[in-house]
Amino acid sequence: MSNCIMCMEKPKEYINLLDERICRECERKITGLSIDDIEYEYYSMMIKKIWSKYLVKYNESY
Repeated sequence: MSNCIMCMEKPKEYINLLDERICRECERKITGLSIDDIEYEYYSMMIKKIWSKYLVKYNESY
């Protein structure tokens, strides 16, 4: 099983976002953030990274 893309822990439960795993704890943190939170930039950057990786993989398959 692969690790959570956000915290690198091995999740017991997770969601799948564009072929990447996000543990329930990180999901809870992300959904509870406001743009003023100090962690907002980190999670925003990580989600952009997930999108970029997915788009590259998608484009390579065509």
